[in-house]
Amino acid sequence: MTRINSKEENAPLRLARYLREYVGLRATTVRDVTKYEAVLWFGDMPQEPDCRSAAWTDDYDADDAWLEVKKQRFEGVPVPPELTLPWVDEKALKRATLEIPPLLTNIFLPRGEAELEPGETPPLVEHYLKDHPEVEQAYERYRPSWEAWSMEHRRREAIQRVYAELFRLHTQVRKQGEIIEVVLGLGLVDWRAKLNEKVVPIRRHAVVARVELEFNPAKGLIRVGAPGDGARLRIEDDMLEAELRPDRSHYAAVEEQLDEIGDAIWDKSQMHAALRTWAGALSAHSQWSEGLGAGVSSGSEPVVSFAPALLLRKRTQTGMVRIYDELINQLSRDSTAVPDGWNGLTDDVGDHAIEADRAREQPKDPSEVYFPLPANREQRRIVEAIDKQRGVLVQGPPGTGKSHTIANLVCHLLATGKRVLITAETARALQVLKDKLPGEIQPLCVSLLGQGGDAFAELNTAVQGITTRQAAYSPGAYDDRIAEIDSDLDRDRSDLAETDSEIRSLREEETCPHSVGHGAYHGTASAIAERVARESDRYEWLRLPRDADAEPLLSNEEVTAWLNMRRRYTPDEISESRLQIPSTVDLPAPAEFASVVREEAEASTALTQIDALRAHAAYASICALAPRIREQLKGNLQQAEEQRLALGGVGGSWSPIAVNDWITGRRAQWITLLELTTDRLARIESLLGRLGDHVVTVPDELDPRKVRADSAAALSHFSDGGRWKRLGVLTPKQLKGRVYLKDEVLVDGLGAADGQALQSVCDHLDIEFALADVQSVWSDVGAAVPAGDRRMRVAVLKEQAAVLESCAEYADDCHRLAQHMAAATPPIPEPDWLGGHAQNWIALIDAASIEDRFGEAARTVDSCNQVLIGLRELHDAHPVVRNLLDAVDARDINAYSQGYARVLSIERTRTDQQERLRVETLLGDAAPDLVDLVSKTLDDETWAVRFSAWQEAWHWAVADAWLDKRSDFEYQQQLWERRRKI
Repeated sequence: MTRINSKEENAPLRLARYLREYVGLRATTVRDVTKYEAVLWFGDMPQEPDCRSAAWTDDYDADDAWLEVKKQRFEGVPVPPELTLPWVDEKALKRATLEIPPLLTNIFLPRGEAELEPGETPPLVEHYLKDHPEVEQAYERYRPSWEAWSMEHRRREAIQRVYAELFRLHTQVRKQGEIIEVVLGLGLVDWRAKLNEKVVPIRRHAVVARVELEFNPAKGLIRVGAPGDGARLRIEDDMLEAELRPDRSHYAAVEEQLDEIGDAIWDKSQMHAALRTWAGALSAHSQWSEGLGAGVSSGSEPVVSFAPALLLRKRTQTGMVRIYDELINQLSRDSTAVPDGWNGLTDDVGDHAIEADRAREQPKDPSEVYFPLPANREQRRIVEAIDKQRGVLVQGPPGTGKSHTIANLVCHLLATGKRVLITAETARALQVLKDKLPGEIQPLCVSLLGQGGDAFAELNTAVQGITTRQAAYSPGAYDDRIAEIDSDLDRDRSDLAETDSEIRSLREEETCPHSVGHGAYHGTASAIAERVARESDRYEWLRLPRDADAEPLLSNEEVTAWLNMRRRYTPDEISESRLQIPSTVDLPAPAEFASVVREEAEASTALTQIDALRAHAAYASICALAPRIREQLKGNLQQAEEQRLALGGVGGSWSPIAVNDWITGRRAQWITLLELTTDRLARIESLLGRLGDHVVTVPDELDPRKVRADSAAALSHFSDGGRWKRLGVLTPKQLKGRVYLKDEVLVDGLGAADGQALQSVCDHLDIEFALADVQSVWSDVGAAVPAGDRRMRVAVLKEQAAVLESCAEYADDCHRLAQHMAAATPPIPEPDWLGGHAQNWIALIDAASIEDRFGEAARTVDSCNQVLIGLRELHDAHPVVRNLLDAVDARDINAYSQGYARVLSIERTRTDQQERLRVETLLGDAAPDLVDLVSKTLDDETWAVRFSAWQEAWHWAVADAWLDKRSDFEYQQQLWERRRKI
């Protein structure tokens, strides 16, 4: 061991080094993977659908199982032909081998024709296979079925071996989870390392991952995957001597890669990259293999292969070694930053700092102890010690209640805002403790001890319990329950304080001052007694039990009001108030009833005026619509009618035809007309803008279309740089026959002799052609366009196109409305849109609204009637029910108002009687004889005077009872018993 210079290293660092070396000495280094309890190589597993793993494929899918194996079912060997049975070794036949077992060359069979005495066995005769070719033929026919069975049996047997091995691993972990573990090894290092002329053989995986074995006996399925808290990939290098390990900087790079991989261990692009990095850091001559098989080093250089395998091994101290290594690194970097807990192991740290810290973070009253289980004084002393000291040791033999005490302490610490970590050597000890905790806390206990399906299932249950409560939590959801518990605690604290105060008061000397009745009587006992005696003539009518509250349960006003209630109502009125009456909540108020009656009468009158409308074919369908939908339909109909009226004053004889054609579906002609007009007018306006104010004159004898074509040809010639004459005397071929343009066709009075003039001629003629086209199609539908200025004609055509668009819009709106009405239940007939029948439908909607008003008013009255009819049939119905029913039937507003007022009066009587019962209940508990006394002397006027000083009389009675208790020894014993229970 290296000698430590105490002058260079402080005590915390030296302790960390010592413990790290101690743990290292206790750990047994395993250098060969075969020394583990069990090794299951992925490369040796059959790659079958019933034994599947993401290791078999390069296409990684996060949902794929690490390994999933199904229990196999084996079919029996096919039965050979009966002829061959004597010639077959049945045991050999049931073994699935590559070759079918051969037939026996000779057998002995009993002679069938021998004559035998009773009890004598037949003699055996030897038969040879060569003499029975039919046996060999039958066996050959049987061979294919046996070979198929054997191949399938061997395939399933290979899968079953993996299943059985996984089952064994799962069973071992369940039984010995505290001392053994199953991990997944990756990156097998095979190395005959030379160290100081000594060969150190190494065959261990460099990276391991935590695994979870999930066993489903019902399905016969074992699944290997990442635990709930992750695979936690880590490097293991304890099989390497310090001289063989890579530089620490390489660890950080590989660990960063492993952290990024997480649970995706079969993402081979990342995993191979991490292992390849580790192999490269291990030696300059190391070799890397990506296969599932384990590589073997042929020399002194390491071979690192992917070679995944499941390893069953004893738990090591590697985790503790890593913890101490990290602690040593931290203390080496900053020797002054020593954790308080660690510093306490090397220095004599007092408890005063702990007390100060806990005082700052204490959210509850430190003197309050929250124990759910029965507790004694010793357990309460432990709580006091924990609040003041860094540690408390509790000792005791089995059965003395240590687990009981720990359960109480856990609940107390949780209730005071602490988090609790509990450790034990075995999972059983933790389970015993968990069973003692309250049922509400048990699902929240997260256990990290053990490995395997059961341990992780318990962990998952705890995590799900926590997450479920977290997901279901909403601010304020538990406020009522918390307030209830706080109220119970406050009541218990108050009872304890009052009991202690009373006990102390009873044991104090006569000369000590006392406060009774919340200060109403103050002074020494003798002074209080003197005052009580002096006031006895005034208040002795009230006597209270010894445990009465110091403050009166009722005020002077409440007791006086109770007295007046007792005097106000006669027994007949009280008895009558118990009869059945309707609630005013279920009856309309008189003003509402009057309004409904008037509404019903007005609607009824209006209905008589619309009898003709109610007989209309569309009326029933319109009435079936919801009021909101009906109003929407009315608005749409009104809008359509406004459109129709607006169209009546524009257009001409063609517009009604267009609307009718559009509505009835004969719209192709009008769509073409609208599109042609829109296109041509856009073209014309563009040409007019380019032509401007130029005036073009084309002689009547010339063909306009020939002039247009010749002008375009001449314009093209000029655009290419040509002229009217070539060589000054010759006319170019392109202008042959077109020279007339510069003489006869005029632009602004001059011949069209240049390109600009020719362009104006083309624009002028294009405008005329377009106008002619548009005017022609409009003439076909009966619309005339007046002759005259071309701009005027364009304006008329634009106006007609706008009217046609309005006709189309109106027709589309009518069509949509007709579709909506047809879709109603029942369907609404379509009106004659052009005939103005939409106005009739609007009147039908108004009539339906009137009927709704009448129906709503009638329903209100009928609902009131139903309430009253139901009560009328009862044997204890109040007469006012009949009066109200008659008033409703007669629509008598005055009689209904009187009945309603009577119901209100009875309800007030009931309310007063409920208040009377409440007061008498309180008085009956506090002063049992007082209610009877008042009832017998109800007309005594002194009660009003007494109750005006009710609170003063109460305080006097409390003081009188207090004086009585001071001389009662038995009562004092009862106080001590009450305190013990609190």
